[in-house]
Amino acid sequence: MCYSKPSATFHQINAFEDQGCVVIDLCCQDNGEHLEVYQLQNLRKAGEGLDQAYNSVAKTFPRRFVLPLHISLDAPEGENLSPLSYSSASAVKQADGKIWCSYENLHPEDLEKEGGVEFHQINYGQFSGKKYCFFYGCGLWHLVGDSLIKVDVVNKTLMVWREDGFYPSKPVFVPVLGTSEEDCGVIFYVAITPNQNKSNFLLVLDARNFEELGRAEVPPVQMPYGFHGTFVTI
Repeated sequence: MCYSKPSATFHQINAFEDQGCVVIDLCCQDNGEHLEVYQLQNLRKAGEGLDQAYNSVAKTFPRRFVLPLHISLDAPEGENLSPLSYSSASAVKQADGKIWCSYENLHPEDLEKEGGVEFHQINYGQFSGKKYCFFYGCGLWHLVGDSLIKVDVVNKTLMVWREDGFYPSKPVFVPVLGTSEEDCGVIFYVAITPNQNKSNFLLVLDARNFEELGRAEVPPVQMPYGFHGTFVTI
């Protein structure tokens, strides 16, 4: 049995098998208090009142766990059973035979300034269930995402896109056809604003460097904020 310190998670970034272990990457919080933010009395708040409710709970950050699949009864106690040299996540056998798993942080300290990350996306078509390098998500400095983030889980670096007054939906990655490069593609997402004098828009970013390639604006209308989306070829 594997166990770890308590945490809460909504979304799994990716998972893959390597050298007899399952590597699982999750968006984690230290507790489940964030659910309190979504109670009706908090959602009815606005401005500083809403920010105060949101900032009172733990933020979400990407973490990696390594779970050994085959553990010998003769495995030594107190030693890390993970053979993965590229990860600082550990799996240590205890005196009772259970495996204590400590996670690896997959982000640089700069991500804490962005309020953490959620609603991730990877190049699922080529790297789902495989060793990978990049994921994309929403920076959550507020109750809804206010930035778009690219995280390099190998080199622990990040890129950030933000435009004041706009709130991006979950990013959607669309690869360039015929390429095997993980981040060779574009990022689509919808940016919503409560400012009735500005237009909502669909933004297209180069997934490699986060440079804007184009945007399609919608005339000023009331559009609801949405978390999830997908891309379908017709």
